[in-house]
Amino acid sequence: MPELWLNYGSADVVLDIKVENLNTLSNAKFKKLEEGVIDQQIASIPLENMKIVALGKSKSIARIITLLLVHAKKKGISNVLPESLPKDHSSLSKNMEGNSLSLSKQTAEYILERGNDSKTLFVSCTRVNPMFGFEGVPTIILREFMREKMTEAYCSRSTNLPSPGTRPASLDIATDACKDMNAKCIQVISTMAGIDSLFFGSVSEAFEESIKRMEYLMSDDYSNINSMIIGADNDSESHLTLSDSLNYLWNSVHILKNKGYGILIAENRKGLGSDALERLAEGRMSLEDSSSAREYIEGLEHLTFINELKEKYHLGVLSSLPHYYLRSRFGFEPFSRSEVLLEKLLDINGKNQKILVIPDPNLALFKHVGK
Repeated sequence: MPELWLNYGSADVVLDIKVENLNTLSNAKFKKLEEGVIDQQIASIPLENMKIVALGKSKSIARIITLLLVHAKKKGISNVLPESLPKDHSSLSKNMEGNSLSLSKQTAEYILERGNDSKTLFVSCTRVNPMFGFEGVPTIILREFMREKMTEAYCSRSTNLPSPGTRPASLDIATDACKDMNAKCIQVISTMAGIDSLFFGSVSEAFEESIKRMEYLMSDDYSNINSMIIGADNDSESHLTLSDSLNYLWNSVHILKNKGYGILIAENRKGLGSDALERLAEGRMSLEDSSSAREYIEGLEHLTFINELKEKYHLGVLSSLPHYYLRSRFGFEPFSRSEVLLEKLLDINGKNQKILVIPDPNLALFKHVGK
């Protein structure tokens, strides 16, 4: 019986699962760039007087910024100043290999000023996203710093279902809002195994090229899955809050058959992580409120997705969060141990069923059938 170790924040969760029950996720299209190739690409990026702004907290972003600083030093450039948003600073700093990282101002005026400065270099990861289809510099700036545009993006949806890996109207709104920025950008595609690719150029160009790569990486090998277990991403620390980790469930849920089981494993030791989820937990907001909302609040899409999917799938969470809120407020089935989770799935669907286990959610790029 193989032991699978899934990331669970400060520890790991062990899945003791029989070979005949295991369906492991694989995606041979992904590659791992050799250090020499990454080094060569980084060396070609102009750095004189550049201010580097990290938009994200992943180890991949920290790695790229560290390499940028190494090459700046080699070239005798001493005025390269990396900084990050306050919410990402702690996580990013510990992976900076001793390099200093300043705090960026958490204001729309400052970030938009940086976006219009040709001496700014944004660094971000490209990932699939349930609301925008894809995530990168334009969607992060829109989400964090353009409140009215974010409301427009939320209200532009044509469905209340997640739309990962597609190009919904919300993606167009984000890219249009940032298309005239003078800043440069590095978009990184990575897994827990390493960096697959990186793209440098204008904000629009780099994001678009990275999306094309993501579309190539997407798989249509998985559909009508009975049961699925999704581990947490230890590259981006998505396990810290429920709001972050739920994105990985929404990115994959469409491959489940009707009434299939999707189980998320994420510690969430820093709590719920968004205003909308907190309001729902405290009874100040209902799931139904989300679909008619005319002003976006942080995490509102999670309520929309839960409300739309609650009758179609069985959704569960193995987390340190209180089971009362997970069950009564969010409608998730809570689990406290992996063996209970496995026993439940095998009892429901039979002892010979295959369970899709996703240790690295960055590999879970599933095409939407018919899209």
